[in-house]
Amino acid sequence: MQKLPRGSKLVSRQLLLGENFRVEMADKLELESWLDKGAEGPGQDQKAMMDLCRYGILSEPHEFVQRVLKAGHPKDLMGQVSQLSQDTISSNFHRPPHLWAKERFDSFKKYSALAMELKAEELKLRYQMPDHTKKLTKGKRLALWGRMLSDVNYPDTELINDMERGFPLSGWMPTSGVLPNGVRQPTVTVEELLGSLESFNSKVKQQMDMRQDATLEKDTWDETVKELDKGWIWWDPCQDWDGKCVARRFGIHQGGKTRV
Repeated sequence: MQKLPRGSKLVSRQLLLGENFRVEMADKLELESWLDKGAEGPGQDQKAMMDLCRYGILSEPHEFVQRVLKAGHPKDLMGQVSQLSQDTISSNFHRPPHLWAKERFDSFKKYSALAMELKAEELKLRYQMPDHTKKLTKGKRLALWGRMLSDVNYPDTELINDMERGFPLSGWMPTSGVLPNGVRQPTVTVEELLGSLESFNSKVKQQMDMRQDATLEKDTWDETVKELDKGWIWWDPCQDWDGKCVARRFGIHQGGKTRV
């Protein structure tokens, strides 16, 4: 507390295992963690207890106003658009058309030639991929795409590597440098979830009693069958609920499509 400005207040405190501990650093925010004294020694760090404290710091009125201005209005769409996109939009409206046409032609010529040069690199990249990402990225020139992103200084420098490995559906997502961080600590651990499966699954079964329109339900089933045919999901042959966390699947009409 002595390091913080006068008037600061402890607003929350949480004990976490080291293996479940992660903090995204915010501007001018320092978070400290202490190893539990009983967890010293080789190989014990992952089981150490972390003391995560969050503090509220008083602000002068002008500091508060500056933060408000920096945050912007939620409906300020341009405030959510990257500078690269803003520059591109501005150029499309204000730059002479013949200069745009020449730049597009030069870019097309450059990257068409580069695509041929990168064939060997593309094959090497695909050789290292897991089978499921090979199938999902079929027909995509990832090596060329990576070079194009590098040429425009795209902030997410790990995008192509992430696509090679495949994005995980659970756990922590990597920071992209493009979208704002929105980290939320899990409310329960995997062990706690597995310990309450009977109650959790029972609630999901009750939700299934709320039926949708018959046509919408049929469309939802048809979309599910399509995903099954594509290998995105698979049958569970044992049909046993023990040790499994189930979720309700339902359909939503969006435009002319039904999404599940």
